[in-house]
Amino acid sequence: MKYAVIGATGQTGSVVAQTLKQAGHDVRAIVRGEVQAEKMRALGYEAFLAEVDDIAALTRAFSDVDGAYLINPPAYLSSDMFARAKQVHFSLLKAIEDAGVSYTVALSSVGAQHPDGTGNIKTTFDFEQQIKASGLNITILRAPNFLDNWSDSILIAKTKGVLPSFFLPLNKRWPMASSLDIGRVAAELLIERNMEVKMVELSDAVECSAEDVASCLSKLLGQDIQAVEVPTDSIASLFEGKGLPSKSAQGFQEMMHGFNTDFIQFAGEGAQRRTNVDLETAIKHMLAES
Repeated sequence: MKYAVIGATGQTGSVVAQTLKQAGHDVRAIVRGEVQAEKMRALGYEAFLAEVDDIAALTRAFSDVDGAYLINPPAYLSSDMFARAKQVHFSLLKAIEDAGVSYTVALSSVGAQHPDGTGNIKTTFDFEQQIKASGLNITILRAPNFLDNWSDSILIAKTKGVLPSFFLPLNKRWPMASSLDIGRVAAELLIERNMEVKMVELSDAVECSAEDVASCLSKLLGQDIQAVEVPTDSIASLFEGKGLPSKSAQGFQEMMHGFNTDFIQFAGEGAQRRTNVDLETAIKHMLAES
């Protein structure tokens, strides 16, 4: 079997590609540039260059494959990440349809059932709505927060001894998962090819708080790490200060407000899957990658 993977150089896509290859399948990595393409070829994948809004190129990229993995590529630097996401979703699904791909797994997010109040997660709401309207054989995989998103805070912790957290209060636990698990489950769904399953929630995940992450880091680094609060109402200005457009920055703030008020949760829809990678293993992986 041959599978096409969007984002094969990224967090989940790289794991999807690796898992499929290890299972004996061929992988076509869809990338944006020749440097990325060379890296993919060195890993034993077929490389295909295509932009995510180029329907003609994507259609060629998705041709003659048995399945595909789609992600909602973040466009935080776009002046309107929501309009950009809507365009990209249309392009991806039109290319899947025109290429005649018989089965696809698409990555979505916890909270994607809500049309509003979720900040940047609204892009995955649009993705899901377009998928459902398309009538294509696509399984939506809703993932929890990525444990990998602690990477930037971990870099600060290593040098300053504090772990900044948007998740408040610091002792509250949320379901989170490593990209190692998210990619693995996506690949397994592609291999299983159960077209009757339209929705999977990776809800049986690691539950951890900022204090749990800080404690685990303290153990692994052999130094005292303290979790510290980043006030929710400061998030937009913080990201704008880093150069993000207002809509993206405000999106991050609204999203964290949604998490911290328990608005963003799994809906209990579809099939449920569980994770295997625990917090310590995930952090060890992040430290090795940093």
